[in-house]
Amino acid sequence: MCITFHYFNENYPLILLNNRDEAIDRPTLALSEWVSENGIKIFSGKDAIYGGTWLGVNEYGKYCVLLNLYQEDKLDILPWKQGTNSPVSMTRGVFISNYLRGPMKAKEYIESLDNIKAYNEANRGFILVIGDCKSSQHYYYNSIDEKIIDIKPSEVFGISNYPLDSKCHKVEFGKSLFSKELLDLQNLNIDMLLNRILKNNQTGPLPTSEHQNVSSIFVEKFLNTHDNLIHGTR
Repeated sequence: MCITFHYFNENYPLILLNNRDEAIDRPTLALSEWVSENGIKIFSGKDAIYGGTWLGVNEYGKYCVLLNLYQEDKLDILPWKQGTNSPVSMTRGVFISNYLRGPMKAKEYIESLDNIKAYNEANRGFILVIGDCKSSQHYYYNSIDEKIIDIKPSEVFGISNYPLDSKCHKVEFGKSLFSKELLDLQNLNIDMLLNRILKNNQTGPLPTSEHQNVSSIFVEKFLNTHDNLIHGTR
């Protein structure tokens, strides 16, 4: 289960923390700078098969984070295992790349996504945390209910792979840790912030051992019984 924490105010355009939980062997390119066909510099990791990404920022301060939306009836989808003739070849990673290389503002871009319903029918839904640091526009978007919610300044925002109102334990725990670190913004230590929050492997109170594996902010490697692959935070 991926997780993202987000904060901004008048002095800090964006502080973004993100863990990506994924099959460990999924072919992935590390964070790097690349230039889009229209000459915009983008900084992101990349899906080595489909070319999309899960988190990126461009040279103008536009950014986007993508998280899967948990749906029990669609647990076995493996887009990178099924080949380009599968419906899942419509990779959601392009939603980020297209935003970062394009001219649209964040909310305008979300409202322009006209293929979401077709995508949801074939794939798991997804969540976007999307915005523009220069204009202080920051939004949460859920592809299933199609809600666009403003993220407020000076408030810690957190989300994992469940809807915003689910009160996921590890999200609430991480928000609490993040809030404590933000009490002394002038002396914020990035390495300490990452160690205390993103590397925190304290598990939470979930009902089954399977869910217990992903109940921490940092997910230790485990065998996922749905796809028989090793998963964890990468």
